Amino acid sequence: MLELLELILTTSLWAAVVRIATPLIFATLGELICERAGVLNLGIEGIMTIGAMAGWLWVYQGGDLWGGVVFAAIVGMLFGFLHSILVVILVCHNMLVELESLCLPHLLVIMHIQ
Repeated sequence: MLELLELILTTSLWAAVVRIATPLIFATLGELICERAGVLNLGIEGIMTIGAMAGWLWVYQGGDLWGGVVFAAIVGMLFGFLHSILVVILVCHNMLVELESLCLPHLLVIMHIQ
């Protein structure tokens, strides 16, 4: 029991928790902005997946690490922009767009792996 208490009180554990949770915190903040605008965006996971794949591809093709981070952010913004165009301007059904935002990036990742 004492070992568990020591583990919970170590600063390295909490530093790792913050480091690992940071992308999820950023996604949550983006979702909060969408919710305040009146748009339900359930495809955040798909947008994060396609951004991560794009950043990985950038580095895999020989680009530098920070270029991969910037490229991942740009691809994520483009998918978010596609979502906003479909929902707000073209007035597509929100749940259908959510399925597209969630499933399309995962499909692209699977197709690239094979």
